[in-house]
Formats: sequence, structure tokens, C-alpha cells
Amino acid sequence: MEKQHPPSLLGSLLRLMVLIYGLYHVLVRPRLLKWGALPAEVNRPMNGDTLIPRPNLEATRAIDINAAPETVWAWLTQMGRERTGFYGLDRIDNWGIPSATYLRRDLPTLTVGTTLDNGLKIFDVNDHDLHLLMGVFDRPHEFGGNIDLTYLYSLERIMDGGTRLIVRMRGYTDGTAAWFYNRYFEVLDYVMGRKQLEGIKTRAEAYKPPVPISFGQIDRPIHSWN
Repeated sequence: MEKQHPPSLLGSLLRLMVLIYGLYHVLVRPRLLKWGALPAEVNRPMNGDTLIPRPNLEATRAIDINAAPETVWAWLTQMGRERTGFYGLDRIDNWGIPSATYLRRDLPTLTVGTTLDNGLKIFDVNDHDLHLLMGVFDRPHEFGGNIDLTYLYSLERIMDGGTRLIVRMRGYTDGTAAWFYNRYFEVLDYVMGRKQLEGIKTRAEAYKPPVPISFGQIDRPIHSWN
């Protein structure tokens, strides 16, 4: 009778890793990539999709904001400019500088070709349809390859006068470790992206437009006390 050997530690670890990834892939990953988004929003084509026609990395996330689209747009178009911040994890994406909690009046109008503080370039800015497209191509990543990456921010007016903010991320990575980099990136992007959406929501909902001051005509005569 052949003697049976106990399972090796390495084999046990490999099986455990496969089990953990299987649970992550089925139970966790879909929530990371589709946080807040409806199935119709996830599946529909959006502006900028054609820039990366065959992504191996993609996420669509969304949030409702109790503020007018024009207000949310003002926060979006100052994002990532001259250390304004990205309203997310400032230690990671804004050199530890707190993101602005006010609307800046000193920034020029955002235009196509503007490079943001994180290196992403503005590809399209549409203040009529209220969508903002940015990205980068052939950026080296930490795992030894390159990444093409786009982000679309789309604003839609909802029934109560508020805003539906939808963000689509699409990417394509190359290199021998692309699969591993994508798993790392999708978790990081979820953490930073969700924090950003919540940061935009908080700022837009708290914003109170300045009240114009008018100096009406004085009805009473002005008395001289001299």
C-alpha cells in the first residue's frame, strides 16, 4: 500500500489563494467596479469609449448629488488644477495638501489640452452636455509595463433638480505583469474613486452661492451732525 503524504504547505497556500481570489472575483470585484451605478449605466456606450476600444480594465461608478448640475460642474472643472486637489485621498493624489472646499475664481477656463496635476490631459470639456473627458497614453506603471487610461465624468439632471454623476474609467495595460497590475489598480481606483465621488457630493451639496449685495436708494434725508 502506497504511503500517503500530508499536503505540503505550499500546496495548501496555493489552494487558499485560489479560494480567496474566487470569492473576491465573484462577491467583491463586481461591487468595486460598479459601485453606485445602475446596470443600464454600466452597459451603455459613453463618450470616450472609442479611445480605448478593447480595455482590459474598466469601471463605471455613480452617485446622486442634491445640487444642480451647474454647481457640480463648477467643482469638476477646477479639480486637479494648481493643487486644488481631486477631492479624494489627498495624501496620495495631492501631495498631502487638503483639497479645496471652496470654488476658486482665479483659475482660467478649462480647455482641451490642459494637463492636470496628476498628469492626465483634458481630451474634451463640454459645458453644454456637461461631460469632462481626461486621460493619458503610454504611461509607465509600477509593474514594468505601460497603461492607457481615460476617465469620463458625465452629469445628468435628475427629477428633483439634483445631479446624477457618472464616472467611467477605461484602461489598457501591457507587460508581463499586466494582469497583476490590473487587480492592484482596480482596488486602488475604487478606494480613490469612491472617496472622490463622496467628496464632490459633500462640497456641491454644502455650497451656497454668494448673495448679491444691492444698495437701494435711501428714502430718508441724510442729516449732517456738524
